[in-house]
Amino acid sequence: MADHQHPGATRSVERSDDRVAQLGTGARHATDAFDVPSALMEARFADIGDPVDAGTIEGPGIDVHDRSKRGDVSLVMGGREVPDREHVHGSDASMRLVAGGELNRWWRVGLPIVTPLVRLVFRTRVDGLEHLPSSGATIVAFNHISALDGPVLAIEIGRRIKRESRFLVAAEFFRKGFFGWILRRYDQIPIRRGEADGPALEAALTAVKEGVLLAVAPEGTVNPDPDTLMRIRSGVARIALPSGAPVVPVGIWGTHRRWPSAGPSWGRPWRPRLVIVFGEPLLAAGNVDDDGDVEAFRERLRAHLVRQVERARSISGEQP
Repeated sequence: MADHQHPGATRSVERSDDRVAQLGTGARHATDAFDVPSALMEARFADIGDPVDAGTIEGPGIDVHDRSKRGDVSLVMGGREVPDREHVHGSDASMRLVAGGELNRWWRVGLPIVTPLVRLVFRTRVDGLEHLPSSGATIVAFNHISALDGPVLAIEIGRRIKRESRFLVAAEFFRKGFFGWILRRYDQIPIRRGEADGPALEAALTAVKEGVLLAVAPEGTVNPDPDTLMRIRSGVARIALPSGAPVVPVGIWGTHRRWPSAGPSWGRPWRPRLVIVFGEPLLAAGNVDDDGDVEAFRERLRAHLVRQVERARSISGEQP
């Protein structure tokens, strides 16, 4: 297979390197020893948050048509229709690949290595994958109950629909030697935690406008109480409103059985069930400079995230 470099990948890596350089000296050339598996578990996939109600939704460049008898969603993106896809869910054994984009060489090399690790640790089920566009600008907003959420979500999206994803990742992880190198090779975006980081949001907005799938944890950090969603931050609204990109709310349940906020846990069950539920796409409506529009969008996103988390927990067999 010929090598297809991800559009703008070189420029994206350079931009990420520049951002890291701004955030601290030695970010690019850190040489400290670092345990890569532990780093993957520790990575915090930072802030963002906001959407509109499901149903027949219209927005700039994107129409979500009436659902078919199967409940599928058809998207028209930039004048090009993305056809309805068969409802996809189930265990690894029943998993079907959904045609997506062409992965660049880093993803083609990395996925076969890390996918068996996920299957070794979890019994995975994905529901609602038909709601995730196979191409074009997309924002994925997920609840954050474990340091494993980001890696697992990226792996499942990559292996199931062959889409690359970019996350907002805490800037300090870009200074972790080999792990930082990995983050840059996969075009992840550094963001400073605990403060407003305008340049990071601008980089994320630019990526979305270029047609990237951007994944964000609107809570901004790992939630120590998986049963209750924390306050949703405004980052998703500040990207979705000006870009017009659909926001897909995602509920994750089960990663905290192996890596809760307190650290790794290896008790029974040996292979806990991991459930990932993709909700219907949401479109932002309003003005990003209007605090009322931003707040309304944030509340809608929270409601939809709560719904998907409840679905994921129910599918896992756990009771509230």
